[in-house]
Amino acid sequence: MLALIKYVAKILALGVEQFKRIKAIGDMVPLAFDVMRLGSPVGWILLVIPGYWGFLWCGGPYSVALWITAGAIWARSLGCFYNDWIDRSLDAKVVRTKKRPLVAQPPSWTMLAIVTVFFITGVGVFSYFLPFSCVLISGLGLMGTLIYPWCKRFTYYPQILLGLIFNLAVWMPACITGQAFSPGLWVLYAYGVIWTVSYDTLYAFQDIEDDGPAGIHSLALKMGPKQGYKVLGLLMGVRFALLLVLLLWAGSSSFGGRPAEWLAYVVVLFMIFSQWSMWRAWDLSVPEKCANYFKYSIIEGAQLCLVLTMLGKVELKWYVWVLDLIS
Repeated sequence: MLALIKYVAKILALGVEQFKRIKAIGDMVPLAFDVMRLGSPVGWILLVIPGYWGFLWCGGPYSVALWITAGAIWARSLGCFYNDWIDRSLDAKVVRTKKRPLVAQPPSWTMLAIVTVFFITGVGVFSYFLPFSCVLISGLGLMGTLIYPWCKRFTYYPQILLGLIFNLAVWMPACITGQAFSPGLWVLYAYGVIWTVSYDTLYAFQDIEDDGPAGIHSLALKMGPKQGYKVLGLLMGVRFALLLVLLLWAGSSSFGGRPAEWLAYVVVLFMIFSQWSMWRAWDLSVPEKCANYFKYSIIEGAQLCLVLTMLGKVELKWYVWVLDLIS
């Protein structure tokens, strides 16, 4: 009888121990999700918007947009984890980033296992369902992501690298639907690179006082507020010049021709006027204002989505209904 009681007690002890291990893993999952910024949408929205531009320009089934969204969330989450892991010693020296989870403690083996499973699952799903050209483009993005934390240690141009890799999603819809890379996509990619360089430089101006002593390099640190104001204004002008080229390309080809195509020009003129008015009032020496300028970049990206909806090949039902109502 005594032996039976000891055996039952041993089984219960093992059960409690296993429960503690499972609970520890369960407690680690929310932390891993926090590190990967799955609850912070701003980053993946900025990453997915160029993919939507490509989708609205190329056309195709709505499943293309779903693939782009899933890929953006997956890539951005892994990129944040890797960047925070490599930069945890630098983040500890910057006021805005010193409270990030990996600054307090390095990732545990459990967290690394969760992130690895998340990575392998994404690679497997995307490789199986999407064309090989999509995998190649994703590989370029992965290489850029691996280089990025070191780029801001040794050069002042990490924003340029970020612009090049953040806008690779522009090409994905053409790859998924088997289309050639049209001149319009090249214009959209160039626009996106300049757009990303601009908003990430604004983002970097928030930390300009801490970045120098911490050893973090950026275009914001190299230029300073006065020169940065002029350069970002110039980049804004280049973006809108590219947008006008895109409108002329769509209007002079069989690509456009929708009844409300003229509304695209109205939206573009509104974009130019509103951003020019905002740029005149910019003060890059105030971190809080730079954060607001950065967040407005989402609105600019969404406005371009609206323009491409009016010009592109994707027939959105609400859009067709409004046109029928007007006519």
